[in-house]
Amino acid sequence: MRFRLCIPALLVLSVSGSSLLFAQTNRNAFPDYKDIRPGHGEIVDHPAGRQSGYSIRFDPFSYPPDSVIYYLNGKRYRNARKAKRKLGQKGVVIEGFSNKKQSGSAKRVISIAYSVKSE
Repeated sequence: MRFRLCIPALLVLSVSGSSLLFAQTNRNAFPDYKDIRPGHGEIVDHPAGRQSGYSIRFDPFSYPPDSVIYYLNGKRYRNARKAKRKLGQKGVVIEGFSNKKQSGSAKRVISIAYSVKSE
């Protein structure tokens, strides 16, 4: 008689236990931002892609007036405004430059090589 009462009790406990173990939560299958965001002290490094060149910030027009001689593709310019206007045209790509101070004179010589790309 004792075994007859134990078997249904064990059956009820095993069914309720398995339903607790395999119960599904209300969470979505995909993680949201709260699940994947980095911690406050964690550093995330994003490597730069492959680049064919590099850029340098150089302002050749920051020198005082009449202290610089500009050579743009070999052509001489004494006026900084004319040289700046020439380089500011649409499609101008600067390929190289040199910044030299002449030993004999007080003027600085800035040579800029550029090309004009048509779009």
